Amino acid sequence: MKKLSIISTITIILILIVQLSFAQSAGDYRTKDSGKWTGKKVWQVFNGTNWVNTNSSPDDPNVNVTILHLIELHTTGNAPGYSVKNITINSAGKLYRKKQQINQAKSLKLYGDIVCDGILGNGTTTDRLDLDILGSNCIISGSGECKLNRITKSGTGTSDLTINMDIELYIVSTEGDAINNTSSSTLNITINPTINLTSHSNINLLNCNLNVKCNTSSEYGSLITYSVSNSTLNNTIVERYITENDWHYISSPVDDANTVIFLDTYLKWFNEPDSVWKYIINADSVLATDMQGYAMWSSAQLLGNTTLEFKGALNAGSKNLSLTNTQTAGHGSKGFNFAGNPYTSALDWDYTGVNGWTKTNVDDAIYIWNSIYGSYGSYINGVSTNDVTNIIPAQQAFFVHCNSLTGLLGANFGAQVHDHKPFLKSGVQSNTNSIRFITEGNGYRDEAVLNRNASSTELFDGNYDAYKLMGLLEAPQIFSISGTGDYLSINSSPGWENTSVKLGFKAGIPGIYSIRWEGIDELEQDLDIFLEDILTGSFTKLNTNTEYQFNHELNQGDHRFNLHFELPNNISDIEPSIANIYSSGNYIYLQLFEMENADVAVYNILGQEVLSQTVNGRGEHKFYLNQDGYYIVNVITNNFNKTIKVFIK
Repeated sequence: MKKLSIISTITIILILIVQLSFAQSAGDYRTKDSGKWTGKKVWQVFNGTNWVNTNSSPDDPNVNVTILHLIELHTTGNAPGYSVKNITINSAGKLYRKKQQINQAKSLKLYGDIVCDGILGNGTTTDRLDLDILGSNCIISGSGECKLNRITKSGTGTSDLTINMDIELYIVSTEGDAINNTSSSTLNITINPTINLTSHSNINLLNCNLNVKCNTSSEYGSLITYSVSNSTLNNTIVERYITENDWHYISSPVDDANTVIFLDTYLKWFNEPDSVWKYIINADSVLATDMQGYAMWSSAQLLGNTTLEFKGALNAGSKNLSLTNTQTAGHGSKGFNFAGNPYTSALDWDYTGVNGWTKTNVDDAIYIWNSIYGSYGSYINGVSTNDVTNIIPAQQAFFVHCNSLTGLLGANFGAQVHDHKPFLKSGVQSNTNSIRFITEGNGYRDEAVLNRNASSTELFDGNYDAYKLMGLLEAPQIFSISGTGDYLSINSSPGWENTSVKLGFKAGIPGIYSIRWEGIDELEQDLDIFLEDILTGSFTKLNTNTEYQFNHELNQGDHRFNLHFELPNNISDIEPSIANIYSSGNYIYLQLFEMENADVAVYNILGQEVLSQTVNGRGEHKFYLNQDGYYIVNVITNNFNKTIKVFIK
């Protein structure tokens, strides 16, 4: 009896949970078993007090329906479909329709709301479940899966209808428009922040209004559609939230947007030939270029925090931007073009499938401004800095580098993805073959990455390396310097054994700054790594330390540090408290940790002495050799006599 009581209690609780979805009224239906919508043993009806079995199926615009099982919406001949008010699909429920004959009705006529915590639709292109929504307001919500054939509004003389989408929705129609309105009234469609709508066929906005919403957390509704028709200035709005007193890099999600959108703000674009930001001052002009990026500032004195409303024909399908590299220009920014994501969804920069990217004479890195850090972030081939990843948020502008006189950047629907990362809020990608350097000071920060990749080369490679774009004057900037003098934010090479890498640092304000590093413990190969401060002569071993602080003055030059990578057999095994000996590049390094003199002698592989010198006192000392090869180093002090072999490269 006790066991039976527990089961009965659980049953009652489940019934109460179901009833909480919509208030139950006499005549409402719920399923008692799986089967077809018209099945005689499928339904129960509420008589005002209890649920009782019934041989009828729901077909009334005033009743609520709860789906607890697998139900196929099945009609025959030219039946008009079934009408309901509100419908609830439980987490174990599913309402779907198999593919029938083209002339057979297949719609569920809805006069209220849907709460879907289970499955609505089959989720394939063979699914034929249509929603014909005929009420005045419809909220589609829940935590389940909604994959339909079409959403329509039909009939004549019905009231205007507003659909609020609060659940991810896929429309997979192969039979015409995915969304359309054939009635004489208006269909209003709202895609709320963080909600995804994917349409595999055309969205027809005739007699419709579309609003893609954004909130004050910069979270946005995301829409991917292969095409859209009848989208105009009067019926399409895409929102973007802008915080005051920051530069925001943006792109228009509608075609031929008017500058009136940016009234009382500052708006500019980047001109590659002369590396100049040019302000747009005409308050009534057309931004006619697809995929063009813009920088926008909203001051606290004018608009402050504000929500922009882009109005016009929604961008869908293939878009592109012509690129240039003015090789006769004398500035360091030649080849950098300011592009933008023109869609109402994010883009995956790494997408390589069909109907995706066109990258003609374009390096494979993107560069996006991070106003919190005061620096640009970069991303290439799985490696990133300053929170930039392969995901380019909706309406986000970014830089690319054209590596020839002309180039082309194009995007299409295949590269679109749903991702609500709001304009660079934390998303660092890690790599076990990378060392990340982070510098901080003045309330800002910056990053640079050294990455080991067997496919890369020691020279700049547009498939693996990213240039360094300098940030705010007052923000510290860190970067590596290639052998050809290029400043790099991401520097890939086949390996670092017995090599040195130059590190650069810039800051427009003198003071104390720090550099810390990540990834040393995750390197697949055992290397001893030293940071040399060439101004102070100090050496810091990265393997046993996590941070280095230093004083920066103006006009000290950009090349501040060297990184030395040594295999263990190029490092002396002298007690660390006494001395350390190693080689890097064309130098032999000796670190003395006690106040005593040392006699240093270096011999080539034939035993010939090539260097003899006495050094005085504690500190770091280095000796230059102009010939590659192996050498024997002998160091003698009052406390030890040590000989090791090193390699000069």
